[in-house]
Amino acid sequence: MKFSLTTKAIAFSIALGTLPAMAIGVSNYISASNNYRQNAIQSQESLTFSLADKVGRFRTYL
Repeated sequence: MKFSLTTKAIAFSIALGTLPAMAIGVSNYISASNNYRQNAIQSQESLTFSLADKVGRFRTYL
């Protein structure tokens, strides 16, 4: 199938404008996902240490 030069130019222009935006979006998504995961892990660790401290203090009263 043969495409005209105009069609090829339009397709190239669309790709040239779309691909960098998609690459930036994917990069931001991966970065945000990793950041969210790290924050969740830190929150769980904080809760675990807090609970361990409370259990330790409770055991001293027994």
